[in-house]
Amino acid sequence: MPPAVIIGTYIGESSSDGGYLSFVKWPHTPRVLVYRIQDNLPHWPFFGNPRAAIRRAAEKWNAVLAPVLVLKEATDKDVAADIDIEVTKANLFRLGGGDLGFTELDYDPKSPVQDIVHVKCRVRQLITQLFNGTSTEAVALHELGHALGNRGHVRSDSIMTSRVPRKAELTTRDIATVRYRYGLPRIEGGSGP
Repeated sequence: MPPAVIIGTYIGESSSDGGYLSFVKWPHTPRVLVYRIQDNLPHWPFFGNPRAAIRRAAEKWNAVLAPVLVLKEATDKDVAADIDIEVTKANLFRLGGGDLGFTELDYDPKSPVQDIVHVKCRVRQLITQLFNGTSTEAVALHELGHALGNRGHVRSDSIMTSRVPRKAELTTRDIATVRYRYGLPRIEGGSGP
């Protein structure tokens, strides 16, 4: 099968954004990206452990990006983090995907391309997650996808969709796109683009 043609923000799509897929990424790879989860995590027993959910999400991205990028949790409070993750809870009955998380990327202003230099992620736990089937892990996987340079996506099967419910799984399209962004070969035997 010939390689996918990359035109826009996601494999197999066209876009007028000027090649976002090729330019928004972490520079100087291979590298370890250190993430720090806030210390004062909220705890709602019916959501499970948010720290464990974020760790599982990081491991899913590591499985497709190592050794070029590796997400590693900060264990020393004095070490600077590339990605700061905040977990909040809210007793709100909202249904939109945007209510579940937010990611803010800071870029190097001296870079000719948009090299990411720092990311802040917010993972929210809303009561509606109990009813719409979106887990904290799925929200963390989505927000870490943004932290790696992925934009939102309209396909409802993608982890990068803003639609809920969303499964805590990466599709072959999600994997192919992020691997292309960081110059990794396609995973053999996988279906998709």
